[in-house]
Formats: sequence, C-alpha cells, structure tokens
Amino acid sequence: MEMAQGVLEEAGELLPVTIEREPGNYFIYNVTNCLNVLDHARSKWQPYGPDGKFKRLLEPVFIAERFGDESVFKFPEDPITSYCFERGGDGDEEGFKALVERDGLTGLEFKLVWSDES
Repeated sequence: MEMAQGVLEEAGELLPVTIEREPGNYFIYNVTNCLNVLDHARSKWQPYGPDGKFKRLLEPVFIAERFGDESVFKFPEDPITSYCFERGGDGDEEGFKALVERDGLTGLEFKLVWSDES
C-alpha cells in the first residue's frame, strides 16, 4: 500500500468521515491536484440551461504534452470527477490503477475516457 499511498498523498487529501451506525475509521479522498490539460476544441460538450448557455463535458480530450509526472488529477472544467493518468511501457513506472489493483484497495471504479493511441 505504500506506493499507492504516496501517489494519493501527492495528489490530494484524506478527509475523515463518520458513517452512521458503522464503527471504525472511514475516509473520503479529495483530489486537490488540478491540471490545465483539457483540449476544449476537440472535447465533446452538451449544451444545457436557458438557450444552451452552459456546457457539460461529455468526452474529454487531453493535451498529452501538458502532463508531467502526475498520476491522479482533476481539471477545472470537471471539478467533481477524479482522473488518473496511466503510463505504459516503461517497466519501472507503475500507474495508479495498477497500484490500486496490486494493493487490493477497494471503493474505486476505473473507466477509460481517453487514449492518445491512434
């Protein structure tokens, strides 16, 4: 769990929560690492509200060159959803999803939303 814990500590904070009638210590993870990586022009949006004044992000497209070493992040256009960036092929570098699966952590659901592979 040490490696996954390190990634989580770098990208956010654990907030204690109480669950009614459930003994024990529980936490919610809040991602605070916010990146400017969204390609607005190529992402798909759904207009809503009066006269379609507002937009809801349907399918994000990212600008790969803007990513650094971050694994877990969110971005201003979708502040509720947390994302993880998976890198492959390096051998030494294990992505966050792989760390979660290896350490047997639960409570997370992963869904592929974008790939820079053609």
